[in-house]
Amino acid sequence: MVWDEGPYTEAVLARNGLSACAQHPLLHCLGVDRSFYLPRTEGQCTRHADQVPDDFGFVVKAPALAPR
Repeated sequence: MVWDEGPYTEAVLARNGLSACAQHPLLHCLGVDRSFYLPRTEGQCTRHADQVPDDFGFVVKAPALAPR
């Protein structure tokens, strides 16, 4: 449903997939699953935010941190 102009290669989706999802009329947020093992950096979060409208949201998994 999102990729109505497909098929897309993995390389194209890696570069433009977030922007395409943000333009879909039914998607208003996405989950960031990669953050569980290593928190996202400020730069990575900024790059994500730059690809979506201001009212688009992200659900970010809290990282699993080893007990101290």
